[in-house]
Amino acid sequence: LLIYIMFQLFNMSVIVNTIEHSIREKIMNSNWYVPPKKEIQSVANQLQYSLVHGHYKQANIISRMIINQQWSPAVIYLDLIRNTLNHIGNLWHEGKILISEEHRATQFCLLLMDRVRNNFRIPQPNGLKISITAIEDDKHVMGTYMSADFFRWDGWNVELLGSSIPNDDLLKYIKSSLPDFVLLSSTYPKSTEKLIESIHNIRALEKNIKILVGGPGAISLKDDKKLIDGFAEDPLKATYLANSL
Repeated sequence: LLIYIMFQLFNMSVIVNTIEHSIREKIMNSNWYVPPKKEIQSVANQLQYSLVHGHYKQANIISRMIINQQWSPAVIYLDLIRNTLNHIGNLWHEGKILISEEHRATQFCLLLMDRVRNNFRIPQPNGLKISITAIEDDKHVMGTYMSADFFRWDGWNVELLGSSIPNDDLLKYIKSSLPDFVLLSSTYPKSTEKLIESIHNIRALEKNIKILVGGPGAISLKDDKKLIDGFAEDPLKATYLANSL
């Protein structure tokens, strides 16, 4: 029995790794430049400094450089934008910058994401649909925007619903749209009740919709296999997870 279980786990690992490799091939293919870690860190530090101090001419120079050099979208999103915004968010929590300065940096990163999208060719549709949203009372959208792009670049039909969708309204939408998957993003642990309520609402439809969750506010549900179908550790891994189910 133990050997059988180990064999089954090995097979599942092979399947997930194959899916992960396939998606990475699309997003980090030979046409994209994947810089060495030292170069990524150097550019990330320059971008962080530029955005914190409001040096937008320099930030635009960096933006044009990485677009012209065709940096991998995964590197730009996860290693540059995500890490930069985490750093700037920490500065705000420490009282070292204003909320307006934090928002200013966020808006620039959203602009950079637009530039990345304009340079990515959408692949053939894979026939699957996913609805992505931040839960009720959660106005953070960066993670959902990144997830939506990674799913689109993998051929999914993506319904990006934005932020702070009331649970009752979300339920009506899901009942009408009937996606194959729903990805719910939660930033704050204090919002766990809203997240769980939304999950129960969708389950009650009994439409076999797969439910993924992500974000710091969803970590407490990470291992609850009865409640959710999976926890996405980051926007790119959400695609690996969905394709493995």
